[in-house]
Amino acid sequence: MSQAGEGLQRLDPGKALSRPPEGHRTGAWGDLRPAVRWFQHRRPVLLGAILLIAAQVAWRAQFLSRMYFYRQDFFNLDFAITSPFNWHYLTYVGTGHLMIGERAIIWVLARISLYSWTLASAVSLAFLAAAGLAAFVVLRTLFGERPAILVPLALYLLAPLGVADLGWWTVALESVPLQLAMFMALNSHIHYVRTSRWRHLIAACIWVIFGLLAFEKGLVVPVLMLAITSAYLAGQGSWLSGILRALVRYWKAWLTYAAALVGYAIVLAASLPTSTSRPHIPTASAVTTFSWGLLKGSLLPGAVGGPWRWWLLPGRAYALAAPPAELTWLAFAIAIAVVAASILRRRIGWRAWVIFAAWIVLADMLPVIIGRLNWYPVLLCAGREPLALQSDRNRARMAFRRSRRVRRAIRRFRLVDQFVSVHDDRAAGRQIHRQRRAGHRARAARHCCAGWCRP
Repeated sequence: MSQAGEGLQRLDPGKALSRPPEGHRTGAWGDLRPAVRWFQHRRPVLLGAILLIAAQVAWRAQFLSRMYFYRQDFFNLDFAITSPFNWHYLTYVGTGHLMIGERAIIWVLARISLYSWTLASAVSLAFLAAAGLAAFVVLRTLFGERPAILVPLALYLLAPLGVADLGWWTVALESVPLQLAMFMALNSHIHYVRTSRWRHLIAACIWVIFGLLAFEKGLVVPVLMLAITSAYLAGQGSWLSGILRALVRYWKAWLTYAAALVGYAIVLAASLPTSTSRPHIPTASAVTTFSWGLLKGSLLPGAVGGPWRWWLLPGRAYALAAPPAELTWLAFAIAIAVVAASILRRRIGWRAWVIFAAWIVLADMLPVIIGRLNWYPVLLCAGREPLALQSDRNRARMAFRRSRRVRRAIRRFRLVDQFVSVHDDRAAGRQIHRQRRAGHRARAARHCCAGWCRP
């Protein structure tokens, strides 16, 4: 036997394969049981988080396999392939978004493989997995590696609120990197608050800049860090006193973040001439309609698994969430119950819900109200129903009116027909009656004549 085969067992023909003896090295490199056993005993929470992130990526990959580039995606790819990589290209605003980092990614991908949905989906999924891991990291930093943190992580990973953004590639390259930057900036900032080490502050500032390069909503990230620091990391007392202590105690961090925000604001102001939309102040009724529609039709139903129903706009190019009224009120009830239970369990929990509401207003409502509320589709709903539903009802109403007119015409025709037939019958009857009377008169005259003529 050769030296290479000395470790192999000799097997007689017809005998079953036997397991190698304990401690045998053959195939030991492919045995993953020790690693799995280590995860189960040492890091079960980390293993659960990895499984949740893998499930999310697999689900979204299956979702993206049915999608393709859409509207603004083609413009961005064509603009990237025809433009040099310069500052004018990176700071081009277009439809109202300054997305320097996104334009850099699109420029590279357009030259690797133009219109490759597989490559574009891979980039989106990579950012998605990184954002999920960052969410787990910041939850572990805040609360420790305990099984309870898997609950909010699962809500973040598996909630359908982010599915629509992921299906539109341009929007996915804005929102998902912003989520990654928000989680990592918050994680580094918490480490700085606890340790006062400069490397954590520098890391937090880098992630803030990363978020600004991804999306202008990154302007709200330092506000979020200030809110969380003052609410839960600045000691006992009221929230107002916590804000003052946080501003004084960590002034270096706020100055660093403010410098990044001022620099970005200067770039944004210089880039606004390339925008096709201009900031404006909408009416109060428009703001109320949009805010109520976002809360009732998207946020609360989406948080509990909705919206369960979509209405396509004419041309099937866009769809609006149109949850059923019963499920919408059920979502309201669930939200109220969750908020009340969390506050009853811990009174300071109301601060977290205020922070969440402030993020919704500042990051999700305010940019739309300032920049794009004049054409936002929800306003076309008149505060009551989606445009598609309204148009469907208008079409149904018109069809009903047409059918009602047809039915009226039919009834009129029948009435006319009946009237004509009755009139004809009456005329024929009168003619027969006249003929009968004439016959009676003729017979009577003959009888009279016959009587008079008798001898």
